[in-house]
Amino acid sequence: MTTTTSTTPAAGPTAPDPASRAAQPRLRRRPALAAAGVALVGLGGMTAAFLATSMDSSAPILVVARDVSRGEVLTEADLAVARLSGLAAGAALPGGQLATAVGQTAVTDLPAGMPVPPTSLAADPIPGPGQSVVGIKLAPGQLPTVALRPGDRVRVVGTPRAQDDAPTAAPPAAAAVVASTGVDETSGDTVVNVVIPAAQAPTVAALAATGRVALILDDASQGG
Repeated sequence: MTTTTSTTPAAGPTAPDPASRAAQPRLRRRPALAAAGVALVGLGGMTAAFLATSMDSSAPILVVARDVSRGEVLTEADLAVARLSGLAAGAALPGGQLATAVGQTAVTDLPAGMPVPPTSLAADPIPGPGQSVVGIKLAPGQLPTVALRPGDRVRVVGTPRAQDDAPTAAPPAAAAVVASTGVDETSGDTVVNVVIPAAQAPTVAALAATGRVALILDDASQGG
């Protein structure tokens, strides 16, 4: 009697069903796109933070409503209050000082739309009675590296020629007060307008014309 034995083949790997393979999501990553997405998110966050900070830091300041020339007395119509962000602390007068600024004298030209710097106004007219204003052009080394401000007390001193010996006695000096400062666009030198007694103005102007002159910044408490 013959017995027939049926052998079941061993189960091997099953081929994936094409339909199920198509249904599976693709999980391939693109590193470049992912990095770009992260960068955009970070940039958006920084931009939002910057805008929020700028809005928070804005404060009312005084701006010039119309052109004002040096020496003019400010009226309320010359000034306006605006909110500007990004200005350094102390770069402009606060908007709350409008009433104080009215009646003061401009020591520099103020174009319309410009924030009003604290150093651009003076309480008294310039020049006052018995005074004159003389402009002195100075190269580096002829004035202090400290920024001069209107109201600073200085002395105008004559200096020797380059080949001359240094004077053994203190050179004569004219007491003065800084009215304004600027920069000569051609030479880059600093131009300082000083207020001096009218009797000394011709001498100081002649000295300034030679270029052999220097300014000394004095203590504000000193007389002069």
